[in-house]
Amino acid sequence: MSGFVCVGSDDAYLYGIRKGSAWETKTSMPTARGSLSSSVVYGKAYVFGGTENGQELDVVEEYNLLTDAWTAKTPMPTKRDGLTSCVAGGKIYLIGTHEPSGIVEEYDPVTDSWTTKTPMLTPRSSFSASVVNDKIHVLGGWNNSGDLNVVEAYDPMADAWTVKASMPDVRTSHTSSVVDGKIYVLGGERGDLFCDSVEVYDPSTDAWTTNPPMPTPRSFLTSNSFNGKIYAFGGWNKDVNNNIVFLDAVEAYDPLTNTWAVKSPMPAPRAFLASSVCNGGIYLFGGWRSDENDGSDILLDTVEVYNPFFD
Repeated sequence: MSGFVCVGSDDAYLYGIRKGSAWETKTSMPTARGSLSSSVVYGKAYVFGGTENGQELDVVEEYNLLTDAWTAKTPMPTKRDGLTSCVAGGKIYLIGTHEPSGIVEEYDPVTDSWTTKTPMLTPRSSFSASVVNDKIHVLGGWNNSGDLNVVEAYDPMADAWTVKASMPDVRTSHTSSVVDGKIYVLGGERGDLFCDSVEVYDPSTDAWTTNPPMPTPRSFLTSNSFNGKIYAFGGWNKDVNNNIVFLDAVEAYDPLTNTWAVKSPMPAPRAFLASSVCNGGIYLFGGWRSDENDGSDILLDTVEVYNPFFD
């Protein structure tokens, strides 16, 4: 994992994060938004789409992690929120939208240009996607037929999709991350149930196993793998009175010991956020939370970086 040390300040900073601090706040995004997606290519983070005041966005903003500065890039061809993004072969693939769709668009950060690709076989929303061996695996979600356990793999070189073994259970609004070539699917919703279950897919065998559940059931969370562990951030669930509760929970799963650990919480609760790993930390972008006074939704432009080494 590459990183940087601020010149002349190596006693204070490591990888752009203050030593001894699990969390650091960075320059805010130019556009506050939730239900967005992010990916990192060549040391820069790209944040795509989302929703702002009920309107879907085509906004693309590039974040330079070295300079802590933002730049507007060519908008997406299609305005959308609730999308996912994955990197394969140095290009970023934007898949899906809030309403069930099979849309796939490819972004080239080098040329700042877009290309439309073959759509998913199963139109859907609120799924997750993870990359193993440059193949993009799309997992679960929902469409007009209900919650899904469908898994499809996309080969960017062939611009073609293949059906894979279904997840053991349907789920939507979940997240997934990769460790050692296996995809770990975490949380989400199944009907009215908030999920804590963890299911593991091995693309080499096209087979599934079940692992210990997360401590906190939740949906609309985000997750990342870092140094062989998986970190799950935020999301929401409901309290005993059936009220939605935005979460600041951070929990780490270690595949080697098959155990979960509670980590330092996010500075503030939020759901519908995006996250990416770069420069020795996990960067969290945007999302929304509820106003403490009137319960209204607050869109966020917040950028925070979590350093597992200091937690």
